[in-house]
Amino acid sequence: MRICIYEDAAVAGLSPLCLTRPAFDLRCGTGTLLERIQQHFPGAEVAVQVRPAMEGFTRLIHPSLRVNDTAWLANSEEVVFVNARWLAPAEPAPAMPPKGIGLVGDRLAWAVLSGADLATAARDGVPGTDITDGPVRNVAGGLMMDHLWQVVEANGPAIR
Repeated sequence: MRICIYEDAAVAGLSPLCLTRPAFDLRCGTGTLLERIQQHFPGAEVAVQVRPAMEGFTRLIHPSLRVNDTAWLANSEEVVFVNARWLAPAEPAPAMPPKGIGLVGDRLAWAVLSGADLATAARDGVPGTDITDGPVRNVAGGLMMDHLWQVVEANGPAIR
């Protein structure tokens, strides 16, 4: 399975901490959002799409990750795009998430993309905003971090 963890425009709500790091490097509980996503999708090949200002820094602190690699996306048959602000559930996901999208409330946590949708995301670096209109909607579980106080509030439960 291939996953691409992407930052959307809502990372601005996580300022000032996300001015100096990708959103998936925020700590919540005993690890980062990235570690929690990797735990949720064990064994997945991981790439990330970050803001241009974070690209060099992300390559430096995460040398094993593919960073803003649109060729990797374009050469994939199917990719699970995962929102970098998502605190994934602690338990592993099924081998491949069900087709469609995973929502936390009305916010996109992940989307399984292939074909034309994947080609568009590979070109633009993130799933289109219309992807939440997809026909197959799934409950993603976990929490979506829109503001820093949500990260603080989720800290205790994320440790347990």
